[in-house]
Amino acid sequence: MKIYTDNKVDLATVSGTDATVNYPASNVQDPNIDLIYRGGEQVDFYISGSGSLKNISIGYINLVVDPTDLTTVNWSKTSSITVVDSGDTIQGESIYKLEATISAAGRLEQNIVVANTVATGKIRMRKGTNNIDRYAIYNTTGAATVLELNIVYSSKGFTISSGTIEKYIWLDDETVDIYFKTESFTNPSTLTERMYIGAGSSTSGQYSYYSTPQLLAGGAFNSAPFIDGTKAVDTINETFTMPDKYTVVWQGVPYFPYNTSVNKTLYEWTVSSDIKARLEYEITTDTFRYIWDDPNFRAMSSLQFDDGTSYTNLNQKIMIVCSVDTISGGISDSRMICIPLESGSISEDSTWSASPDIKSSTFSTLSIGNTSGANQPDSEYEYLRVYEGLLVGTVTSSDDVIALLKDKKLLLDKTYQEKFTATDLLIAGSTINDGDTITLRGNDVDSYGTGTPVDETVTWSKDIITHSFTKASHQYWRLSVNSSNIIDIGRIYLGENYETPGLSPTVTHDVNDNSIVTISASGKTYADIRYFNNVISIDFPLLTYQEKTVIYNIFRSIGSYTPIFVTFGEIGIDIPSIYGTINQASLSASLLNSPNLYSLSLTIRQEV
Repeated sequence: MKIYTDNKVDLATVSGTDATVNYPASNVQDPNIDLIYRGGEQVDFYISGSGSLKNISIGYINLVVDPTDLTTVNWSKTSSITVVDSGDTIQGESIYKLEATISAAGRLEQNIVVANTVATGKIRMRKGTNNIDRYAIYNTTGAATVLELNIVYSSKGFTISSGTIEKYIWLDDETVDIYFKTESFTNPSTLTERMYIGAGSSTSGQYSYYSTPQLLAGGAFNSAPFIDGTKAVDTINETFTMPDKYTVVWQGVPYFPYNTSVNKTLYEWTVSSDIKARLEYEITTDTFRYIWDDPNFRAMSSLQFDDGTSYTNLNQKIMIVCSVDTISGGISDSRMICIPLESGSISEDSTWSASPDIKSSTFSTLSIGNTSGANQPDSEYEYLRVYEGLLVGTVTSSDDVIALLKDKKLLLDKTYQEKFTATDLLIAGSTINDGDTITLRGNDVDSYGTGTPVDETVTWSKDIITHSFTKASHQYWRLSVNSSNIIDIGRIYLGENYETPGLSPTVTHDVNDNSIVTISASGKTYADIRYFNNVISIDFPLLTYQEKTVIYNIFRSIGSYTPIFVTFGEIGIDIPSIYGTINQASLSASLLNSPNLYSLSLTIRQEV
């Protein structure tokens, strides 16, 4: 018997398809969530880690007017198309449906004045009725197309007749983010951003999906998350005194280009211009380096980065560990470890550029993502943690770092998003049918293409769908259902389970009719018809004190009112899985003849 109580979905940032239908879903009630998610042939349900990644970046301006609402008057429609909010969201962003009403070159466009000679940007596209869709930017001033690309969904490929694709990320098999750069044009120029239905022509009823257009003046590629208008600078100064010996672990995603012209500070302690400790990205060598300056400059460095052409790609999730001894003066008493988490090899530098000075000052303030308010690193921060003492041991992966620091005292924890650990997926109250394709994916980056660490095909069942998999911890999870019917996703559980001790042969399985029967004054029987529900009583014999305590703690944490999932198949009892509540106000445990063994009874009532 397994009990599922700690549902990560309840803690998550969740986006789904058409979140418009109120509970109760079919035969399911739940106080923890008040929406179900309805869709057509494809439902994508995104579950992001608890909290939000912290974005720290410089200011910039999106030249597109109304980039998050494609239905306004700032967007013009050609050849009789309709533009509506599809009701779908991907990663919290709305998806707009562009549909042709006649056979013509249907597109949505906007004129934008750019005071520069080149522009960069991003567009999100999703497959509609066509295998090929087109996105383009036309230079009205110079009468020339400065960007034109066709996306081929079946092969996940592109054809480009002008401009450059700097980077692309497939979010799923039918959705892609494209980062681009235009050809050069006259300064200033009027550019027309064009989102087509199909590859330049369409017939009535065909449609395409778009969201999140972005256009920046200038050729410096910027893959930071785009926000309408000017992006506010986000910096932190934390009152935290630097220890004599410490280990700092930073994990996040740099979005600045590898050939940026300004050094980027990830964090630093500063007393004065020549007394500081800092982790920065250094522009001359295209490396991260840890600087100790008190007052003589010393440094340790990482591997070299670029866009992945010759060296390791900078724009990926990275862990950087700096284990620093500020009082020994030993040239080899500290270490810096850089771990690319998507592609590339680990690098470790355990030798300062020269013998370091002994710490002579009190470093009282830790600045996160800035140098005196400047040099923001255009990055998403997952966490920044400071541990007491030095990291000792061999490191070949990020798992080694976590294991070696497990028993270290955590002095400062700036965690902006928690990973979710899961072993099981359960779905109740859905209208998913036999033959529908159900896929669960999990990853440490917001992408679910080839090489996704968790990629599980889930088997359908007519009752509660239950799927177990190898334990995994990731920030991003995605449940995808491909169906030929409109479907509702009811209650979803993603998390771990507690497996109870063995059951006795005495398990009682009752089926209750909740209908309320009334007899009228004349003797006529009538009823308020209600659902049937299962009631299962279980006896746990011969529990140790520790096993009894675990069950008590589950009861204490969820009470007798919060629905939980319970399954029985793993112990060979042919009872359907239950989505229900503990059907009593207290648990009763009897002490047996042995002073160390208990018998405990528990009843689960199905919630309908």
